[in-house]
Amino acid sequence: MLVSFCLWGCSEDEEVIGPLRKSDRTVINTRPPSFVTVDSAALSAEILETGPLPIIEAGFLLSQDPQPTPETGTFIKVSEGAKAGPYSIVAKNLDANKKYYYRFYAKDKEQVLWGSIQSFTTSGIAISRVSYGDVADAADFYEAGAGNNMMIQGTNFSRKASENIVKIGNIVVPVTSVFVFNELEQATVLSFTIPEHITPGNYEISVTRAGQTVKASELLRILPGKWKRLQNTNMSMLAGRPTYSASAFALDGKGYVAGLLPYLPVSLYQYTADPESWTKLKITIDTYHTFLTAFGLNSKIYAGVAAPNYNNTTQFRYEVKLHAVDPVTGAQEQKQPMPAGYPTSSVTITRFTIGDKAYMGGGNYAIDSWGNRVARKDFYQYTPAIDNWTRISDFPGKSTTNAITFEINGTAYLVAPTHDNKVLPEVWAYESGTNTWTRKRDFPGQLKTSMTGYAIGSAGYVIGGTVNPYSYSYNGPDKRDFWKYDPATDTWQEVASFDGNNSTGIVSFAMHGKAYVVYQPSQYSNTSIVWEYTPAP
Repeated sequence: MLVSFCLWGCSEDEEVIGPLRKSDRTVINTRPPSFVTVDSAALSAEILETGPLPIIEAGFLLSQDPQPTPETGTFIKVSEGAKAGPYSIVAKNLDANKKYYYRFYAKDKEQVLWGSIQSFTTSGIAISRVSYGDVADAADFYEAGAGNNMMIQGTNFSRKASENIVKIGNIVVPVTSVFVFNELEQATVLSFTIPEHITPGNYEISVTRAGQTVKASELLRILPGKWKRLQNTNMSMLAGRPTYSASAFALDGKGYVAGLLPYLPVSLYQYTADPESWTKLKITIDTYHTFLTAFGLNSKIYAGVAAPNYNNTTQFRYEVKLHAVDPVTGAQEQKQPMPAGYPTSSVTITRFTIGDKAYMGGGNYAIDSWGNRVARKDFYQYTPAIDNWTRISDFPGKSTTNAITFEINGTAYLVAPTHDNKVLPEVWAYESGTNTWTRKRDFPGQLKTSMTGYAIGSAGYVIGGTVNPYSYSYNGPDKRDFWKYDPATDTWQEVASFDGNNSTGIVSFAMHGKAYVVYQPSQYSNTSIVWEYTPAP
């Protein structure tokens, strides 16, 4: 539907010009249109000769009727007292994806002279993909949660944000920015944020511009939970590569991230939620290490690092040294090393904490009596109060390498370990009171390397990682899925993810009823990105 027109040199007064009469000679030439967009078109014409009577008015008659008449169209005056020469206007506020017809006219005291009829069709808008994040080439993704920053990529959206009406179901959401990344094809990205109080479910997503509404090809699935991106932090030694070590944990209301690059000092960062800040703590641990695991117990930080044991002539030439650090005073103390050694510097120990004790063991491999590499299944309990290690029941599964761990109500859970270059869906629970391992329901999400996990209240969460195309467990591109585990029912539920979910080198910790996920956008970046997750009530 025609709303209004913006033109050059026209009067706001309009006059009904009647009745239509063909000229005795051709004095007017209506030219083809140009620069046709979603809601505008450039119209031009020329008065070839004026005749004996002066032209008192000239303009265009525009209509959606193939035969424009004063009754079906709208007059647009471009001049009062016209002379021979070219005339043009830009008609705006047109309806998208509509065909229009127009002709030029010139009026003298005796008659109205008409040019030929020309036509044009305004462009239509279209949605090509929906995704979330900060870049226009993000993968299609139709699952998100409250607070997620979303993008709609398409064609012919307005560069003025307010002229694009985005709806999630019946909810109008403001467009926060417009980015044109292909001028020739009018390819445009609209950015918006999912409302924080939206109810989880499946929603139609649509865009309206210039009277035309288009819908995305798939429903947008709103999942429980809310993500909020926090300030970046400069963690130059956080391991952004999966071959290097990084640990994260909470202790006494603060978060900690420890990182290690081979043969360089351990880096330790402390996070305070209110006010939001990161502080690099001083820690001096020998630099000749290739593995790091860290945890917090009894107001102290414990860092276990793999180091060569030159006094050991057996196959276990590398041991895991344990260091205790007071985060307040900075005082450090070396503790008893983990009893079991490892044959090479490639150490991948699994660790978790229950109550006031830590548990470490398993890992990549040992060498049996026949010289074959076998998965490590021995586990040890560490009691900080007496600086003592005690062997517990061996792990009964295939492997614990790279398993995600979290603790809920005195039970530790191991999720998705790697065995023979394949990520397994296995889930195991360890009960410290009975010293027993129990197989639980398999992890239903996409099997990826470098995932991370944490617990909030009575639920566990698994997120992050990336698909390794060279792994036996490769099952297609990253899905960015995020899962919640309920131990009471032994069930998994998919919850809202975020745009950094497929990152490697990702670590996490939970405190104050929220989780914090930290990762580096690339293996060469010195900046770490931080996200805060609030579970659904």
